[in-house]
Amino acid sequence: MSNSINPNSHNAEHNVEPCSSNIGIGINDNLGSRKTENVQESYQTVKPKQIMVGEKNQMQNGILTLNSKEHQDGIQQMNHNAIGDELQNGSLVSLKQMSDMLSSRVPRCTSLFLFAQSSGSVITPINDIKNSRPINYSKSEQLIRCKLASLYRLVDIFKCSQGIYNHITVRVSDDQEHFLINPFGLLYNQVTASSLVKIDIYGNVIDPGSTTFGINHAGYTLHSAIHQARRDLKCVIHLHTPAVVSVSAMKCGLLPLSQEALACGKISYHDYHGILIEQEIKKILVKDLGPTNKVMILRNHGFVACGETIEEAWYYAFNLINASEIQARAGLVGIDQLYLQSSEKDTEVADILRGNTKGTFNAKQWEKGQLEFECLMRMLDDAGYCTGYLYHQPLTYATEKTMAMTTVEGT
Repeated sequence: MSNSINPNSHNAEHNVEPCSSNIGIGINDNLGSRKTENVQESYQTVKPKQIMVGEKNQMQNGILTLNSKEHQDGIQQMNHNAIGDELQNGSLVSLKQMSDMLSSRVPRCTSLFLFAQSSGSVITPINDIKNSRPINYSKSEQLIRCKLASLYRLVDIFKCSQGIYNHITVRVSDDQEHFLINPFGLLYNQVTASSLVKIDIYGNVIDPGSTTFGINHAGYTLHSAIHQARRDLKCVIHLHTPAVVSVSAMKCGLLPLSQEALACGKISYHDYHGILIEQEIKKILVKDLGPTNKVMILRNHGFVACGETIEEAWYYAFNLINASEIQARAGLVGIDQLYLQSSEKDTEVADILRGNTKGTFNAKQWEKGQLEFECLMRMLDDAGYCTGYLYHQPLTYATEKTMAMTTVEGT
């Protein structure tokens, strides 16, 4: 990722006070501010004709001021400050009216700007392996490190992270019991490819990464239990999002209310037994997950989404989060008032949603979640994150050559 300036940083560069002073006396009146003695005396001594001329000049200056970017930024900042300081209702109404009046002139933040905002004033590149330490990772491990670090950024961008807590792990290779995990002390938007810690199945550090932090052994217990019991699962995501925790506390569990819920497939449930540090609890957890399921809701806790690839694990996590948000909102009317899909439709729709993506332009076969994940990687790279992701389809738009080849094949 290349360095990028926070789109909201211009609010810090432009002092609000000059903007408010240029607004004029009228706005101060609306805000209920006290007039200074100098301003009152000037109105008493100026003659009516001078007042009219002065008002005309003020109007011309006011138009220029209202159209200026500094003024618009100042109004936005004043609005935020007013809400934060809990001003009187009349002041809030006035600020709201001014903000609405100028909203058409103020550009809306794009999703890419929001990415930069979530990472702070400067975007830290995801792929920093070459510039970190003189360690020669294999090409395969480099790609896995970049992809896992990118997933940590996505979780943060989608507002699913909880500070330094929760973890995402991935198996480095099939022939070794080595795994990558985030260093315990970095926020998700600070995780890079080189910062990931390589550990064995027991949590012993093989490679500490480029930071001075260790790992959260208590948090890794859940991951090690699943990785040890289910070698088919390469990636394990464990998060505590409010919507999923809400659903985990419902006796009914996740209901088939939406296509997102059906896309999760069969879901396992694990009752809350406290922090997963005891061996007996690990055995119960593995038993509850079962031999084939890839999504498990942890009662009163969170969820686990697993996959044979990083892309598949994110596919299940993303759909579970959205399905839980839908259920949490719809459940406000009462669970008994909700319309549930029939079991026949459940199976039919779920099979379609969980199947490979077909019918694309070049008939490429995509693994589960790969097409969606690649789109997100492209968006991150466009925003300057430098993911280091190896694209399955690097050519996004058709050229004359590819169009000609498609025409020949179709004839």
